[in-house]
Amino acid sequence: MNMIHIMNDNRNDSRERHPGLTPAQRARFSRMLDRLYQCCSDRHAALSEAFAIPQAEMRCLMLFGQERYLTAKGIASGLGIAKSRVTRLVEGLAGKGLVARTPDPVDSRVTLLGLTPAGRKTRQAIAERMDSLRDQMLERIEPARRDQVLESLETLKAAMERVGQAMEHTGGEAACAGEVAPSPGGVTARTGAALGVPGDGVPGKTALRAGLGVEQ
Repeated sequence: MNMIHIMNDNRNDSRERHPGLTPAQRARFSRMLDRLYQCCSDRHAALSEAFAIPQAEMRCLMLFGQERYLTAKGIASGLGIAKSRVTRLVEGLAGKGLVARTPDPVDSRVTLLGLTPAGRKTRQAIAERMDSLRDQMLERIEPARRDQVLESLETLKAAMERVGQAMEHTGGEAACAGEVAPSPGGVTARTGAALGVPGDGVPGKTALRAGLGVEQ
């Protein structure tokens, strides 16, 4: 059986499992997600270029927020990546003078990571640029429709979370069958897969949120 036959079989199987969805709805939704993802990716790439910080390092930098210190484990959890990759990200940020290592006074086995003055300044500048992007996007929506748009985005986010959670528990079977599990309240690491868009080693939700100017 060749790849085309496999793809057609998968599409037919999906139609049988979700008979309430029309081809027009599927096509429109797919185009919208593809375009949203591309817009977010382009915007995140532009921010990365503007601040001369690789995209993965910038996502890591934005995790600090109100936290004075983070650990490698906390960063790995926040970004949904392997701890080994965190080491490379921290090395890059430290080499730029944005992050400094501090021994944990309570547990000598743990290294605390914190922003340097330059790191705090850079993070603040990126956050302000993101605020500006959010404002520009909202301003391009008619005032009377803004709440409606936000409610629709909340609905989409909830659906993504539920499908992502189902995939985590069942390896994708429940999501394909429409047997969605309750959302735990947070966006899961499977959200990128739920979106149906490619990832880059960092969960799709992180790229999406950062690209839209949403703080981590």
